[in-house]
Amino acid sequence: REAGFTDVRAEPVHREWRVREPREIIAAMARGTVRTAALIAAQSAAAVPAIEAAVARAAAEYRRGDGYAVPIVAILASGTKLFA
Repeated sequence: REAGFTDVRAEPVHREWRVREPREIIAAMARGTVRTAALIAAQSAAAVPAIEAAVARAAAEYRRGDGYAVPIVAILASGTKLFA
């Protein structure tokens, strides 16, 4: 509003992120953000199996058929700005 917007709204949007296997979650995180990519890249080769196992355990409750449906939430923000 301070930026001149009216009818400002922000609403959560709930969806499911469909992946075939938990390893896809790690791969997406490694591509998704610089900080997370750096954290993943900094792990030793010996640590990777433990990381994959931890992600697989966390994802297990979201197993659906032949894949996983991981819940995700985004905030959808909108507003109107009139230009004079």
